[in-house]
Amino acid sequence: MAEKLATERTNLDFLLKLACVAAVGVGIVWTFIPRTRASGIRPVAQRVRKMPDFALQALDGKTWKLSEHRGQVVLVNFWATWCPPCRAEMPGLARVSRELAADHFVIAGIAMDDEGAAVVKPFAERRSIPYPILVPPAVFPLGNGVESLPTSFLVDREGRIAKVYVGEISEAVLLADARALLAEPHAS
Repeated sequence: MAEKLATERTNLDFLLKLACVAAVGVGIVWTFIPRTRASGIRPVAQRVRKMPDFALQALDGKTWKLSEHRGQVVLVNFWATWCPPCRAEMPGLARVSRELAADHFVIAGIAMDDEGAAVVKPFAERRSIPYPILVPPAVFPLGNGVESLPTSFLVDREGRIAKVYVGEISEAVLLADARALLAEPHAS
């Protein structure tokens, strides 16, 4: 009997230790998971990093320059046609683009497909993407800093990075974040 109680006590101790380790693990993971809510926007005073300016050719043949969109809130979205989460977020990005276009919100999608416009253009046309799709050259230093797709940078009216999304953006989160930035006072 005493042996059985000792075994049960050892099992109970093991389960308690396992539960504690699991709780600590969940806490650590929770700390490092990117938050997908408006509170994840960096406060203005902490926005020290500017989005590097770039100029890329859009699928319509025109050149799209980030610097020409100063005064607007811009989402720079790195994606690829072969990326399932990229494709999954596109309908939401399209709806937000349409909904906030009159409010000075712009999305620029940078297609990271190796095949370039030959693959990207028919893909974008089939999906009726309403925002500019940009195709970078084979050597595009800004793209080298992107480690996973999709990755998006939400840029405030002054050209500063307000939030970075790694992974699929939900439509509701993007809408809330964009509206929060659009509501900020703009220094002309």
